[in-house]
Amino acid sequence: MKMQNAKCPNCGACLIVDMAASMGHCMYCGGEVIFEEAVEKVKVEGMVGFDSLMLSAQNEMDFGEDYDKAKNYYKQALEIKPNDYRASWGIFLCEMKAIIWHHNRKGFIKVPGDTRECVENVINKYGLRAQRFAPSETQEYYDEVFDYYLSQL
Repeated sequence: MKMQNAKCPNCGACLIVDMAASMGHCMYCGGEVIFEEAVEKVKVEGMVGFDSLMLSAQNEMDFGEDYDKAKNYYKQALEIKPNDYRASWGIFLCEMKAIIWHHNRKGFIKVPGDTRECVENVINKYGLRAQRFAPSETQEYYDEVFDYYLSQL
């Protein structure tokens, strides 16, 4: 598996892609990404500051599975770009991973409140914030993700 840094051509999100595949979908906007083009975009633009934080967050989510650490990177990115929907969406995804993890353990570790209520709170706090600042085609994708998480309970 050859992993490369890349940028989504649709929303500009920092991605890590497996070059064994030729294409996939962005976890932030749901858009189709041709990996070779996305890798070339990184080489041209480079990544500093905000982009580095976003990439570090995604690394933690994808490879370290340390969602608390990823969430902290996303929060730091929001300090640089407070209205960036991708950083808010990243926090949303981290929070959802934690809720689903607790839910699947069926009370092994108690989540304060009802699981559905927790999901609705995360959607309201982070998901809708991301959706508000996202492009219209991404907003529809976010609605689908909200529906998916609510249907899993």
